[in-house]
Amino acid sequence: RNRTLVSRLRNMRMTRQKEQDALDADCEAVAKARLLLGAGKDQMEIQYHRDKQAGLEREARTRQELAKTEQARAEYGKTAARQQAMEYRRTQARKQKEAERRRAQQVDAASKYMADKAFLDKREKQRKFR
Repeated sequence: RNRTLVSRLRNMRMTRQKEQDALDADCEAVAKARLLLGAGKDQMEIQYHRDKQAGLEREARTRQELAKTEQARAEYGKTAARQQAMEYRRTQARKQKEAERRRAQQVDAASKYMADKAFLDKREKQRKFR
């Protein structure tokens, strides 16, 4: 009877030990999974920050390219306005020179007319006295 009791207790102990070993293995698996999940969480955070930084860099690059385009457009506008102003000044200078030339011609013509008139008047007076 003692032998059966001892064997029964031994079986119960072995069953409990197997259950405990299975629970310990499950517990280790859960701990390992938690550790891996935590590492995955850290990896996800690192990847999130990496993606966010890449997005910020992309936005900065886009802003810089847009600023360069706007600056080039402004410079082109300034250049075009400057060229237009220079062309306008040249045109005005040409017109002014042409007006001065015409005035000079009119003055020359008037001077010649006056000189010719004075010469003719002088000749007329000379004829009267002869």
